[in-house]
Amino acid sequence: MSSKPSPGVASVQKPLLLRYVPLYVAAVIVAWIVLLAAPIQEQKSTFVLTSQRAGVTIEAPDLVLPTAISLYILAGGIGLATIWQLVVRFKHANFLMIFSATVAIVGFLVWATQDKSLNLTGMLVSSLVRATPIALAALSGIYSERSGVVNIGIEGMMLVGAFVSVVVASITNNMFLGVVGGILAGMLMGLLHGMLSIRYQVNQIVSGTGIIILALGLTSYLQRALLNVYSDLNDPGPAISALPVPGLWKIPVIGPLLFNQSPIIYFLFLMLFVTQFVMYSTRWGLRIRAVGEHPRAADTLGINV
Repeated sequence: MSSKPSPGVASVQKPLLLRYVPLYVAAVIVAWIVLLAAPIQEQKSTFVLTSQRAGVTIEAPDLVLPTAISLYILAGGIGLATIWQLVVRFKHANFLMIFSATVAIVGFLVWATQDKSLNLTGMLVSSLVRATPIALAALSGIYSERSGVVNIGIEGMMLVGAFVSVVVASITNNMFLGVVGGILAGMLMGLLHGMLSIRYQVNQIVSGTGIIILALGLTSYLQRALLNVYSDLNDPGPAISALPVPGLWKIPVIGPLLFNQSPIIYFLFLMLFVTQFVMYSTRWGLRIRAVGEHPRAADTLGINV
């Protein structure tokens, strides 16, 4: 006896094409990796794990992999993950997408280093340093989007913050005050976006685009008018030095990557956990998400939308 859904209940399912997008992506990546491995014979890929931080060399043995076999193993890993997703009916489709993308990056590195060597630790450390501003901007975007405000002006806010930070640090000879000045400048640009979008009902995309254009033009003009003329305003001093965690920063690969970084990167790690906790484990986070997802329902509950 088969049960049919009642007429008043609509089944919410993704279109068939969208449901199988992770499968298509995984298949393309598998084919790409196999094509990369096909012409390779007996080459080997060498990943250097030894690193040098603060004048101290952290020794670690090199990771030497047979290039073709490694690529086939990576392709097989994606294939097994895809089969698993088919068995569980794509209950963890996001996992397959993330896993496939990660394997694609690893596969490219293995292929690119055939008969060559790559300092893997140095590459990971450099990637983390360069990804930190993007990650901080993404966190700010989470708070904006969850509260119902589309903020595409984050780039402009960061640009103004960076400019003010350099000027303040140059004037005060204090990097900490420079960081505080940059934060306050970014907050002012965020306040401008909030006023335009919420109080004056300006289209949020238009407001964000205007902030980017304003920030780009303002900082470019001030650089030519001030920083290029008065070089003292463009001398913030040395970068914030790394703070090694005693006993942990000398661990090969993991130590230089996670335990010997700038305080700003440690702050990023902290904010990742704080954001997760605040958004999903506090009343304030629940209200933020309620306002963003259904402002009228939140307003009926007495929340100041």
